[in-house]
Amino acid sequence: VCVFVCLSSSLTVRNKTGFHNRSIEKMREMDAAILARVKQNDPRLTHLKFSNFHMGDENVCELATKMRGNTAVHTLDLDGNFIGRSSCQVLSQILVSNASLRHLDLRCNFLSNEGVTIIAAALESNKTLKTLELARNNIGPVGIVELARALKTTGLTTLNLSQNNIETVGVAALVDLLKSTTCLTTLSLNSCNLGNERAALLADALKV
Repeated sequence: VCVFVCLSSSLTVRNKTGFHNRSIEKMREMDAAILARVKQNDPRLTHLKFSNFHMGDENVCELATKMRGNTAVHTLDLDGNFIGRSSCQVLSQILVSNASLRHLDLRCNFLSNEGVTIIAAALESNKTLKTLELARNNIGPVGIVELARALKTTGLTTLNLSQNNIETVGVAALVDLLKSTTCLTTLSLNSCNLGNERAALLADALKV
């Protein structure tokens, strides 16, 4: 397992001004054709990248609903879209039923403990997702514990939890995960304020 840990507390802020003033109506107009292709299961549409569109729960739920039954899309990028609990509920349904999605990017949203717990429950029934990006989602140790427990039975290979509040309880759960699975090969924990002691616990878990 490769664990990336940065003891610095610095944050990286992305600012794509081209999307900041896009209204919901304009976004729907511009992307209606793409959403239609998703619903029609267009085999040529394998990547959906909506990074920093600021979609909000309503539009993310609309997209997720159209993805039900889709077998073509294997990469879904929803980085920076104000995703909260409502979106997590719909996305969890996709994770339970969809066997084609391999990469899910939910960085820089508002999942918090509640949202990630919903996602974690769905992951217990998912054996195909390989990459899960959850950096900067205000996830605390409660959410980390639930996620680590669920991932013991999945085939996930890459997990990014950078810029979240892991704390000692969360580190202990991740240590248990690392000892319990051979699938997870990359774990990113940059800017989680782990400190030397917690980082050492993770390092010990990697020893044969």
